[in-house]
Amino acid sequence: MQASLGDCKGNKSMKKLTVRLPMFLLALVGLVALLAAACGSDPTATQRPADTPVPTEVPPQVVTMGLTAPFSGALAVWGDVMRVSATSAFDWLESHDEVPGYTFELQIEDSRGEAAAGVSALRKLVSVDHVPVIMTIFTSIALAQAPIADDLGVVLVGSGVQHPDFGKMSQWTFRNGARTADNSDVLYRYFSEVKGEGPLKWGLIHLSGNDSVLLQVDRLKKLVDLMGGEVVATETYLQEDKDFRSSLTKLKAAKPDVVFYVTLGSEFGALLNQSVEVGLDPKYKAGLLAEAGDVITVSGQAAEGLVYVSPAFNPDDPDPQLQKYLSDYRKEMGKEVDGFAAAYYDGALLVAEAVKRGGGVSSQQIADGFRTITEFTGVSGKITFDPTTGDGWQSLQIKGVVDQQYKTIEPLISAYFDIP
Repeated sequence: MQASLGDCKGNKSMKKLTVRLPMFLLALVGLVALLAAACGSDPTATQRPADTPVPTEVPPQVVTMGLTAPFSGALAVWGDVMRVSATSAFDWLESHDEVPGYTFELQIEDSRGEAAAGVSALRKLVSVDHVPVIMTIFTSIALAQAPIADDLGVVLVGSGVQHPDFGKMSQWTFRNGARTADNSDVLYRYFSEVKGEGPLKWGLIHLSGNDSVLLQVDRLKKLVDLMGGEVVATETYLQEDKDFRSSLTKLKAAKPDVVFYVTLGSEFGALLNQSVEVGLDPKYKAGLLAEAGDVITVSGQAAEGLVYVSPAFNPDDPDPQLQKYLSDYRKEMGKEVDGFAAAYYDGALLVAEAVKRGGGVSSQQIADGFRTITEFTGVSGKITFDPTTGDGWQSLQIKGVVDQQYKTIEPLISAYFDIP
């Protein structure tokens, strides 16, 4: 092979020069040419800049909801009711990506069912754990916590707090439970309109010192005064009491047509059992929180015929979200969901909805989101909110113990909204 260098431009006198290369050099030149051609054929060689960053996934923002609830003491069952319900709601939201960009968790503190412990629990959750929103239970505790939440600027949600003033106490308090006085309205209306009874004689036995309970008692007395009937006896007990026989004997002597057990749940079964023991057998037995108090298991036949007020919650609805909650609750608690437990499931959903509407995880953003919610349909039914105060309430029904089962008797009864 020969390599030729032609005449340089402008130099007509330069002779033609012929150079002969050795064979090994010719082979080397050919190899270099082949390698150059191969490198030049990579279509991506010039399309992948060395400094291109690798895409990274943005982690979700964590919303930590505090939970002040009794996990010890006489009301301890309610702590697990709230925990299981809220956890099930958050699990559903995350598994279905219903609030994209956020994940939810609980931070739990034991209120022991006491106002002072509830206040301490709230302070710890805000000051140490820095939670932006807290769910609470029981009127006496919630009313003590509300001014502290207002001072600290933290959202306080009372899904089972029935006191009508709670949602109005602060820009930070929100409520989605039934209004406490409405329970008395629904019972009175059931006996007078559904059962067609005339004026009845009422005997009352209730927990002492609880504002929510006292509001129900006062409301029942007002309805009796306005529309007919008589409260023939009223007895009270303390939270730590176990023996109610003396009070029940006094009720028996008054011969009431209806005995209204205004309880918070755990003592209800004992009250029914001891009523049988002393021979208190009225025409009607009425109350609240029968399922939370597990009265069928505790009282058996002593609970038969009981009627009670419950949120208008329908466990037979085939909605997949509801049925998943029922399954989760049954597995964890060993019993069925009642309307009051369902209110805490909905409370967790409402917190998530407020986060989504408010656009962030701060207390202010969550509070702002809450104030945009005027109606919400959850597993416990429709919840209506006052757009001015943020206070919310739900519809109620009458259930009863029939053949040792909890059954709906009257699916929807409204309160007397025309009677202040």
